[in-house]
Amino acid sequence: MAVTDGLEPDVLVLDIRDRDVGDEGWSALGRVADRGRVLVVDRVESLAARQIFYEDILGTRAVQAVLCIAVGSPRRGSDALLTISPAMATSEVTATLWVGDGTSVEWDMDRGRAFPPAEDPDRTLASLTDVLSLPEVFDAVVARMRDIPNRLASAGITMTSGSFGDELLADALAGGLDRLTGGAEVSRMTQSGAADLAAADRSPTRILRLLLNDNPVDVADPLVPRERMSTLRDQAKHRAEEVSQLAAELETVGALTGNPRPGATAVSRVHASGSALRALRQTADTLFEEADGFDGTDHSIKDRLAREGVRTDLAIGPGSPSDALRVTIKAEFTRRVSLQTLAVRLRAYAAQVAPGGSGAFRDHLHRACPDALLDDLDRPRPFPLDAMRSTLLVGALAFGAVLGIAVGPLAGTPLASGVRLAGVGLIAAMVWVLGVTLLMARVPEPEGEHGWRDLPAGQLFLHGALMLAGVAAGHFIWWLPFADGQLGPPIEITLVVVLTVLVAMGFVLYASWRRMVDQWCRSLPGPAAEDAAARLAEVVRRVAVREWALAERRRDAADAAKTYASVLQDLTLALHRGVAEHRTKLLDRSGPLGPVRKGFVGSPEYGAEFAQLVADDLVDLAAHILDPLWNHLYGTALREVTWRIEDSAQRGLTEYWDHLRRRGVHERPSFGTDNVRRTELAETVWRRSSGVAELVRMPVGGRMIQLCDQDDLHLLQSTSGGQAVRFVPRVAQPPVGGRDGYGDGGAHFPSDVVWTAASQFAGVVRLVPLRTGIVSAHWTMGAQTGPGGGSG
Repeated sequence: MAVTDGLEPDVLVLDIRDRDVGDEGWSALGRVADRGRVLVVDRVESLAARQIFYEDILGTRAVQAVLCIAVGSPRRGSDALLTISPAMATSEVTATLWVGDGTSVEWDMDRGRAFPPAEDPDRTLASLTDVLSLPEVFDAVVARMRDIPNRLASAGITMTSGSFGDELLADALAGGLDRLTGGAEVSRMTQSGAADLAAADRSPTRILRLLLNDNPVDVADPLVPRERMSTLRDQAKHRAEEVSQLAAELETVGALTGNPRPGATAVSRVHASGSALRALRQTADTLFEEADGFDGTDHSIKDRLAREGVRTDLAIGPGSPSDALRVTIKAEFTRRVSLQTLAVRLRAYAAQVAPGGSGAFRDHLHRACPDALLDDLDRPRPFPLDAMRSTLLVGALAFGAVLGIAVGPLAGTPLASGVRLAGVGLIAAMVWVLGVTLLMARVPEPEGEHGWRDLPAGQLFLHGALMLAGVAAGHFIWWLPFADGQLGPPIEITLVVVLTVLVAMGFVLYASWRRMVDQWCRSLPGPAAEDAAARLAEVVRRVAVREWALAERRRDAADAAKTYASVLQDLTLALHRGVAEHRTKLLDRSGPLGPVRKGFVGSPEYGAEFAQLVADDLVDLAAHILDPLWNHLYGTALREVTWRIEDSAQRGLTEYWDHLRRRGVHERPSFGTDNVRRTELAETVWRRSSGVAELVRMPVGGRMIQLCDQDDLHLLQSTSGGQAVRFVPRVAQPPVGGRDGYGDGGAHFPSDVVWTAASQFAGVVRLVPLRTGIVSAHWTMGAQTGPGGGSG
């Protein structure tokens, strides 16, 4: 088991080449050494003078291994060209790599041939530092150096990178930020506007479902049974139904002959329907006005509503509106909806869900039950019974004629015959006139039925006269020449005809009554009254639920939505500032980060996939920043939440920035989620590349960059003792079950390869010992106690 096993996967890099901080500065620097692995970059001429510094580093409790990169040229003209601290030369957890100061050479150690380097030496040194910052490579180098005298060797390297370069990284971050925030400038994130309202889902059902936490529960009736509002509502519905039922009641025979008869109350029922609708509308209108602006906490309005029988304490679903909105926002994050779009939707939702006040619905009452409808119910059209209708008049004449024919010729003296004929006619006329009189007496009027008084005598006399005239005309047929001497029909036939005529007379009168009832009832606004009653009830119910029972929850939902929108805007601003700051530092060649690293871009053809992964990671970062803040977003000062967001965004971006530059996009960041794109890209770049395997299989004496001057190659022990540390990202490891180290379509790697969690680099680090006598390890009097000054 290695000494460094079980340490956190991180390497602390201390570049003290140009440090001169004194004793106090060293104390501060020593406190930074809180990692198990420490990589020190120092100068050759300072190694011996800082031996107490290295002893103090090794004496720090947290430090378990130290690897030093000594930069500089050997001291010419002395017995020992390189002098190091005894602590670094003897400890099993230390190692020193010597590299030239701004010099390098491509060296084929097996063939003894040197070539000019194709890479800038400073860039090669930076790459070596990045590779040694990988904990797996760090441990392997420290372990291999145990077999090299004085734990000191010359470093060589050949490598390839899965990095996409700093310029592409900066562009990917900017592009990913545009995707995350919606690709719009921050100034467009306004509080209102047509775009906000157009983006809002204005469906009251959806708003209610969101307030109910998306639980499909039925909202209880907000009107208390048998209290005033519910009574007015039920009466309006019942009276409207009675108007619609008038036709069925008036068309029956009982409406003419029964007792009680519906005609006596027909018009009053129409009036009652109008009065019930007017009472419901007026009461609701007054209540809407008095309870306007209710926010759920005004006890005087609560008492007023309670007196009218309206409940404001409905049990409407579990959870809170802020929790429902939180779930919705997280779901939208999963769908990769931009922060800009979410903020716009939240503001539009807040504007829509905020209580608008019951007064805004007063006009809804008048639209549901217009004044014209009430006027029609107050003044219904008169019943259309007209005794002078041609149907009834023609019927009287026709029935009389049929009776006259049925009687036949009368025997006896003319006087006697005339008297008998007049008797038949009078009887028929009386029956007919009685039927017409019954219809006229049953006509519905505002005070009840018309009754038997004040009937139009002239019209009734005309009906009787027409019946008599019909009888005379029918009997006159028997006096015509062709009927002379003809015998009349038998008495049996006459009786049947007479009975049939009487029945037909009743049928015609009843059919006329039904037709006039249907005509009158169709003129009544019965269906319109029912619809108005239902619509009034729905307006009252909707206002009672949305504006009174849900007033407090809607206010909380609107406040939460506006708070969340502001937080998302603050997050957008913080991310914009952070990315712009890092991008400026990276692209500024004279900035503190130094020149842009353009080398070691291993797979530029996968730039689009890289940019998409960075965009996905930024979405995960935004969700990661918001996750611990959800409980503070509601009920906490927004300024405090804003400060936390800015701080979290800065720290998260810095962490992700460092992760991308040190670990690479192929490795999931600490806040990232599983992403199949990451696996596919890593496999494409590493596992399926045969060039990576060939590079890693390079022998220790092969041609690679040696970080020293060509004139210093003779100082190296090139014939034996060289060590190679081969390293490959773990994502390039062949799948389990591959034959002889091969995966399906993968590459073959040596058995001694070091698999790194980071997917940034692959290659070989060559460790070449120096010749005997080149290195000296002894205690130097007057050595510095730190990177700066002080004597030991």
